[in-house]
Amino acid sequence: NVRAWMVLALLLPAAAAAQDPPAPSMDPFFDDSVVHEIRLTIHSSDWALLKEKFLENIYYPCRFEWQGQAVQNVGIRSRGLGSRSSAKPGLRVDFDRFAPDQTFLGMKSFVLDNLVQDPSMLKERLAMAVFRRLGSPAPREAHARLLVNGEFVGLYAIVEAIDKGFLGRSFGADAAGGVENDGYLYEYDYTRDYRFEYLGANLDEYRLFDPKTNESHAAAQIWGPIEDMIQAINESPEATFGRDVSAFLDLGLFARHLAIESFLAENDGIVGYAGTNNFYLYRFENTSRFQFLAWDKDNAFESRDFSIWRNVDTNVLARRALNVPDVRNRFLDTLLEAAALVDERPIDPAGAPVEGAGWLEREITRGYEQIRPAAYGDTRKPFANQEFDDAY
Repeated sequence: NVRAWMVLALLLPAAAAAQDPPAPSMDPFFDDSVVHEIRLTIHSSDWALLKEKFLENIYYPCRFEWQGQAVQNVGIRSRGLGSRSSAKPGLRVDFDRFAPDQTFLGMKSFVLDNLVQDPSMLKERLAMAVFRRLGSPAPREAHARLLVNGEFVGLYAIVEAIDKGFLGRSFGADAAGGVENDGYLYEYDYTRDYRFEYLGANLDEYRLFDPKTNESHAAAQIWGPIEDMIQAINESPEATFGRDVSAFLDLGLFARHLAIESFLAENDGIVGYAGTNNFYLYRFENTSRFQFLAWDKDNAFESRDFSIWRNVDTNVLARRALNVPDVRNRFLDTLLEAAALVDERPIDPAGAPVEGAGWLEREITRGYEQIRPAAYGDTRKPFANQEFDDAY
């Protein structure tokens, strides 16, 4: 009746107003069309200690600011392996380190890559863009000028963290209709030359897969499935290798990841020069299935004559996987797809490709011109401005 309709009409706006406002998007934070500015305010003695003890993972409190939005009591620490630096520290930024459940734009953390291993200061961002454009989950990245206590300390890359939020955005709904992010996430911790050899039944040997979720679970839950997978990779008969290992890995997706690294001339990835390196591994909820995730591509684009087969024979997983005809074909098809992608051109109104540079060349030029002023002003980078220009 009319009276009931009027009561309902009065209540609906109040109910709508009581709902939580939509969560702010982190997309602008990773907008690579601009060079951002990030400001950290930290006690001068803490900043000096962080640089002095740059090889240690000690957290220090600071104030974080971006585009006028500030967060107090944020934790930062030195990070990296070969990229650790006392002059220009790479930083991990954790919003919830000292304030539990604190986030910024929905993020718990992100990385400030110091770009000291790449004179072009662009490889990481470009490589991840190639992964994403080819449909492979990879962190978003942008560049930023970093100021600490008001002083410009250099040009950095803002790198999206691989965490439960990233997993949910990358993989969507799980089998039960929830968000797929409650499986087991591992960061590969490079400590020695390792190429997916079977290390035996002692689960301690597999701690080089450093758990980032479900860390308090029993060792058998954390590393047992990894041991099972690596044993299958090494000991499955040739005739049943594809079927046996497919219980743990989608070998087509693995071949795709490997092909993208190969296309990018990545010499420090899954089939790296000193063993496997620079990836995350995710085991999906309530399954034994894993997937590789791209990480840390400062060493991509090594050379123009980089062989697509480089180091494949030295890595047990890569060698045996690419011996499976369907997997090998997926690897080769992905290389062709990547080649077509980087040569992609805009389409004119008549439907014809526009003459000129392909997508990747345009991205390189855009990135170089965008970051050049900040790169020139970065006096803490371990290379000269001429080396930056030459790398372009």
